[in-house]
Amino acid sequence: MTSIRRNPSPKLPPELLVGIVIALAITGIPSIVQHFLDQQKYESAMQSYKVAECGSAIEQFNQIISAFRLVDAGDYVSRAEEKKAECEFFEDAVRLQKDGKFELALLSYAKVAVYDNSALLEPTRKKLYELFQKAKVTSLSTLNVCNRIGILAERNLVPKSNANLPPLYLACGEVYDAEKSYKRAIIIYEEFIRLYPDHSLVENVKRSLARTTVADIRGRKGLLNIKSPRQTGTTGDGSTVIEIQNTSPAKMRITFSGTTPKFEEIEECKDCVVYVNNPPKLCPNKGLIGRYTFEPGQYDIAVEFTANDGNPVNPWAGTWLLETGAEYKSCFLIIRDPVDNPKKKEENSP
Repeated sequence: MTSIRRNPSPKLPPELLVGIVIALAITGIPSIVQHFLDQQKYESAMQSYKVAECGSAIEQFNQIISAFRLVDAGDYVSRAEEKKAECEFFEDAVRLQKDGKFELALLSYAKVAVYDNSALLEPTRKKLYELFQKAKVTSLSTLNVCNRIGILAERNLVPKSNANLPPLYLACGEVYDAEKSYKRAIIIYEEFIRLYPDHSLVENVKRSLARTTVADIRGRKGLLNIKSPRQTGTTGDGSTVIEIQNTSPAKMRITFSGTTPKFEEIEECKDCVVYVNNPPKLCPNKGLIGRYTFEPGQYDIAVEFTANDGNPVNPWAGTWLLETGAEYKSCFLIIRDPVDNPKKKEENSP
């Protein structure tokens, strides 16, 4: 019977084993110790952070950030850096507020607002309430502040009941108007109307919204000019009335900017068509009719269409002079130029 002789497994020299043990002790034990120290300091710092004692929290976060370690098993450094940044923004805001620098304070509070589920949101809310009690609207209605109202409102940090806030919304709309940032102005004005439907300034805001909406549409490509509506009679009571018929398969939104601002919508005509090149000379008298009463005067008008087929429809704008006691009628349809398809153009007919 043949026997097989196996060589013994190689053994590490005792000196090498001792070296490995020493190396593990040198690297591992301090890392374990530092991990527990980081954990304790972070928990302590978080207790201060949660009650908005940011001075103490920042000091402890700094100890974690600056400490030497080979590994950061608990990811404490990056967590400490994030919480420290929150605290620094909050501390800066509180200091600036105490110094009466309300615009800069508000901007720093807005930086706190970008952090989801921050423990500093409620303290920020309280500080902002105090700030809005003392600050003048003129000191806050800057482009930088207006650009951050959205995040403050989203986090419910802006005190809606404060008397200074509605004028600030209006002032920010005017700031965007001056910058020709019409879409931003529209958002601000619409938010004002939503939040404060019964406010004494709401009619002024509606006028501003109408004016800005018309300005926005007039700045778009493919804008068409629309002629004045034809007068069909008199009202008998001195009022000024316009009847508008939507003879198109697209929903239309009309903005009237003037003494009596209005924002109206007329649904699409279900059995109406888009005309190709040759529109009818007279209104087909199909589709829904909107009847609107106005104070007489000059109005800037803008119309947008939303077509169900997804094709773009050019907007249009014009200026109408509406006289006392007059009744007007206008009919709208869509004409497509086959050479320029899928672009569409609108026209109003007698």
